[in-house]
Order: sequence, then structure tokens, then C-alpha cells
Amino acid sequence: MTRSVDNVTDGSYKDFELYVAYLYESLGFRVERNVILGGQEADIVASRFIPGLGEVKILVECKWRRAGSVSNQEVFDFHSAVASLRNRHLITRGVMVTNRIFSPDALSVTRQLDDVELLTVDALENQLFDLRQVFRSFSESYQQSAIFTSYIPLHATWHDADGRSTESSTDVEGLIDNWIQNSSVSLISILADYGSGKTTLLERLKYLYVNRYLLGESRLIPLFVALKRFGVHANLDDFLRYVLVNELERQIPLGAFWRVLKEGGFLILLDGFDEMTAAVDAEKRRDNLLLLSPLFRYSSKAILTCRPSYFVSSAEHDNLVEALNRLNAPITSKPALATDASQRSEALKTHLLSRIVDYKPLPLLGRTSTKVVTISSLNEGQIDSFLRRCDLDYRVRCNCGWEEVRKFLFGVYDLRDLMSRPIL
Repeated sequence: MTRSVDNVTDGSYKDFELYVAYLYESLGFRVERNVILGGQEADIVASRFIPGLGEVKILVECKWRRAGSVSNQEVFDFHSAVASLRNRHLITRGVMVTNRIFSPDALSVTRQLDDVELLTVDALENQLFDLRQVFRSFSESYQQSAIFTSYIPLHATWHDADGRSTESSTDVEGLIDNWIQNSSVSLISILADYGSGKTTLLERLKYLYVNRYLLGESRLIPLFVALKRFGVHANLDDFLRYVLVNELERQIPLGAFWRVLKEGGFLILLDGFDEMTAAVDAEKRRDNLLLLSPLFRYSSKAILTCRPSYFVSSAEHDNLVEALNRLNAPITSKPALATDASQRSEALKTHLLSRIVDYKPLPLLGRTSTKVVTISSLNEGQIDSFLRRCDLDYRVRCNCGWEEVRKFLFGVYDLRDLMSRPIL
């Protein structure tokens, strides 16, 4: 099965069968296609060893339709085949998968059967997002790290992209958490200099939402995206495939990823916009933001971290938003007569996009849909809190308490400013 298989909503029966097989492989099953089982040809047989249950073998029948629904008679016929093969201990159960829907009668029939399951392809894709095992491993690893016990809540200022509305917070983690749960704003930019805790904050937010997922308090999937890895990939799709495998430890079809993203199922944590490419200017920053913009134009929330000096001015952010909106604006049927380069470019765009079947522009990104959070340096109270937590280590290693360590550090030339940064 190749990685290029991403989704099948149209095409042919064989394409659909191939995609369903790919999904079962992504779920960890060993897959056989078009095999003879008990004298009958089976679309797919998916096998996997499950601790406590032993070998599970599923007969999968694919029902691809251009229109209409799968009938109850088709379900009855499938159940007969499943029952026969189960009686001979050749399979464990049966699953019927369709790209359309099942009729109400078919669904009613299945409620009386314990050996047959009916799934739409969307429902099968959703099984890829059962991430309890992956998230449990991350949570345990994070709790064993030094930052788990030494983390100090960061202070920050929060304002609209245009800078007209500003408020301060002594707990930026709580501030952002409230935004994720209650705000209609789709994107937050977190600005802070090197060593100020941007990555640490995103990892803390990931830990918070991983635990909520494990407790059943939230179905939101936090996805940490290290943008410094972008440069070695050919395009956004290739980069996303890498991120999904690296973060979620499985190959997830991009079609399934985009569907869940549009439904608001992800929290996208974009770390290090200033590290996305090496040499940059205003045009390159615009291009980079354009490449990432599909990730924060839908219902899912996104957080983007960056050094404040990366943008030449606050006005550049607004100009970038306006440029993105122009590039993604709906096409017009008859563009105005082109009199300059920008209009000629727009006319060319209209001509090209109008030839794409079912072309749909991305949602526009208004100024009110973005917020900017600036992380503050640590004050003396926060520094004391951190040093106090390390008191036992200091007494073992330095034979003195945290207050003596503090006095020494504050007395070293040019070290006081470094201590104000969460890299401490």
C-alpha cells in the first residue's frame, strides 16, 4: 500500500476497496485482498493479534455507490456469509463499509446481529483518531520530565491584531485555554524572544489537552507541529504526513485529517514560524503564512509562535492577512479589465481557477479572527518560585540553599537578564 493513497470519495469500486484496505493497515491490521475464504471470494480479510482476545480476523465487504444507500437485503446476504464462515472458525466477525449510507432498514437489521458491523468510510476513518494509547505514552513521558515539576506559569499581554484592545494575564496557559474553549477567534500568535518559553508553553498545552482526551473531557486532538522541520519537505501535504506519523504514530490519510480539521477536531500547535525557512524577507514571510493558512481557516483552533522581531512591524501582520484574503478570495465570473500587474495577476487566477471542477476558496481570515499574545519576562517572584523548587538539588550539589544561589546569580554581571527568561 503506498503513502499516496489519501482519500476516496469518488472514482471506482477498486479505488474504494484499496482505500478501505489502506485504512485497516493504518489501524495495525494485516490485510489480504481478494482472497478465497471457505470457497468464497472476500474483498478484504483484516487480521490482528489483540492481547486478551487472541487473533481477531475480520471479513470486510466494501459497498461502493455513486448514489443511493445499501439495502437491508445486502446486509442479510452478508450476514449469511459471515455466519457460515464463523461456524467454521475462519473469521471472528464481519464489517461492511460503504462510501454512501445504509438504509434505515439495514441499520435496524444490524441492531439484532452481534457478528456484523456497518460502517461508513468516515466512521472507519474516525477509528484512526482513537489516540488513547499514543496520548497515554506522551502523558507519562511528560510527567517524568524535569519541566513538569519546574514549570512556572508565564505572564503575558493579550491584544487584538490591530492592538486596540489589550489585557494582561498572570497565567497565559489559563488565558489561552479559555480562548480555545470559548472564543470564535481561529488563530493566536504568541510572540516572545529566544528562551522565553514559547515551545514549553505549547508542550504544556498539549499535555493539558492530552489528559482531557484521556479522561473523556474533550475530544480535541492537540497536534504539535515543529515548523523548523518544514524545509526538508516538498510541500505542505508531505510535511503533514510526516507530522501525523511523528506525533500520532500512524499513517492518517490527508482526506481524513482535513475533514476532522474542518469539523473543529484539532488544536494545531505551530511552533517556530521564524524557523520555517532560513533566509526570509517580507515576501517569503507572506508565502510561508500562505502555505500554512489552510490550517487555521476552519473550525479548528491554531496557535502560532514566533519571535517578535521576525516581523518588521505590526502593520506587516495586517498586510499579510489582507494579502492572504486577496489570494483566496472567491473568483468572479468576469474580472475587470486589467490595467496593472496586480489586476493581471487576479485575471490569470480567475481564468485558471474557473477551470477547476468544484473549486472552493478558503474562508477569509478577518482581523477579528486573530489575537496576539506577548509573553513577558520572568519577574523576581517567578524566579524565586523556580529556584525554591530546586532547593533540594542545590543543597545536594552546592551545599547551600536556593536563597544563596539566588544571591550569587544576581551578583554575576549580565546574568540577571538571562534569569528573567524562562530558559532558566
